[in-house]
Amino acid sequence: MASIQLRQVKKTFGPVNVIQGIDLHINDGEFVVFVGPSGCGKSTLLRLIAGLEQVSAGYILIDGNDVTHAPPYDRGLSMVFQSYALYPHMSVYDNIAFSLRTQGMDKGSIARRVDEAARMLQLGDYLDRKPKALSGGQRQRVAIGRAVVRNPSAFLFDEPLSNLDAALRADTRLEIARLHKQLGSTMVYVTHDQTEAMTLADRIVVLQGGRIMQANTPYDLYERPDNTFVAEFIGSPKMNLMACAGDSAQHLHIANGPTLEAPAFHCATAHQIGIRPEHLSLCGADTALLQGSIEQIEYLGADSCLHVKREDGSMITVRVAGRSRCAPGETVHLTAALESVHVFDVAGQSLRR
Repeated sequence: MASIQLRQVKKTFGPVNVIQGIDLHINDGEFVVFVGPSGCGKSTLLRLIAGLEQVSAGYILIDGNDVTHAPPYDRGLSMVFQSYALYPHMSVYDNIAFSLRTQGMDKGSIARRVDEAARMLQLGDYLDRKPKALSGGQRQRVAIGRAVVRNPSAFLFDEPLSNLDAALRADTRLEIARLHKQLGSTMVYVTHDQTEAMTLADRIVVLQGGRIMQANTPYDLYERPDNTFVAEFIGSPKMNLMACAGDSAQHLHIANGPTLEAPAFHCATAHQIGIRPEHLSLCGADTALLQGSIEQIEYLGADSCLHVKREDGSMITVRVAGRSRCAPGETVHLTAALESVHVFDVAGQSLRR
């Protein structure tokens, strides 16, 4: 196991600044997930840690040792890629054992390590098969097994589940979570899928434009986003943002809506309020914060998403029970508990006290 520290790490490709001065400390045994939109720099940052790209400025430390310019092999890390990169002519056993053989390890030690990895990853019945005889999820487990047998100080995963269908992603995600619990190893994981991030991570690092927008536990990112970018990126459907104004007396004046008492916020500089779709609920006209007419309903089984058009033409999304008897064109009145309301200033920063 190992801690990983980034100090003012930067990466440029020609005139383009891809990573813009990132400071991050990943604790020994921690599972950290990098998320963000395409082009935010999450895979580049992982490759910098792995040594597959060289930093333009800054330092990378593993267990306190400066590895900024060390080659990948000397960093003691194992990386699992989006593509399985298995040798098609080799058996599962030989694929897992390949790196150990290149190190010159004896056959007995190789057999013990491969058998242990196969047991962890439930591959014991497939060791004699070739990759073409395996499912996508099984192939990815072989790729993970190849990383496990090296006993690395940390594991790096670059979107390892993106080639799998939904059912296999869920199953393999559970396998990775179980593996982390069993090994207790440091793991750094890149994904664009926030479900993977929320369910796997001890801590999520949200990136945008090569910068860290927020790094915190899944719970805190969801409940206490630092800014509107994180508020909208974490959560599906995304948070509803609506214009508002505030005053020094802790009053929030919602555009085309009521005035709220909001002592938990610095209201004087309020510019927008945010309410998640699942925190809005149907109510009577006398207690409503918002109202509008239903433009569209997305039935999702257990839930339905109502797309509601307000009087000013803006759209908000409301998540209700799947069996809710709402219909397109219907006028609905909506309320939310004050503790579920978020307030942001004109720069998009949270105003929570």
